[in-house]
Formats: sequence, C-alpha cells, structure tokens
Amino acid sequence: MGLHKISRKPSEYAEQHAYWGFFDDPIGVELRHHVGVDHVMWGSDFPHEVTRWPESQKMLSEHMAGVPEDERRKMLGENIEKFFHLDLEARSRSSIASRRWTREGGCP
Repeated sequence: MGLHKISRKPSEYAEQHAYWGFFDDPIGVELRHHVGVDHVMWGSDFPHEVTRWPESQKMLSEHMAGVPEDERRKMLGENIEKFFHLDLEARSRSSIASRRWTREGGCP
C-alpha cells in the first residue's frame, strides 16, 4: 500500500483545483496573477467580528483600485458562481418574473 506517484507538479494541481479567498487583503489582490485570477474570490466574512462591515465596500474599492473591470467581475462574482455551480442569470430572470407576477396580481 502507499501513495500513488503523481503525474504533475503539486503546483499544477493547485492551479487547477484550488480557489483562494480574501476579504481584507490588498496583497491578495496584487498577487492574483500568481495564483490565477480565475481562482480568486472576495468575501466579506459578515457577520463575524473580523469583518470590515459596514465599511467593506469602501475597503474593497481601495483594494481594487486599478484592477481591470473583467478581473473585478471574476473576483467579485463570476468565480464564485463557477465554484458553487450557480446560475445567477437564471436566478435574475426568475426574480424578474416573480416581481412581474406579483405586480400583475398573481399573488394574494
């Protein structure tokens, strides 16, 4: 018995399978290209004591200054959607349909 020999470097497995989270970490934002911007996710850590709420949006804006919009979208939502296998577009469509249904009298 024992471990099977791996066929690639450990860093290659990490690049493919690991995701990196941050919430108050300007260095994490700066290093996004070293770990892969497609695997970096921001979270507020609310409601824990270590959160920066209610200043989290201000802090996030400071940390993300100069980050291109496409990379911001990835770190703030798209990577999370991919990691958790979410379909946020479907949820948005559902929410819009629900509001329309309620507005048109479909809800008692």
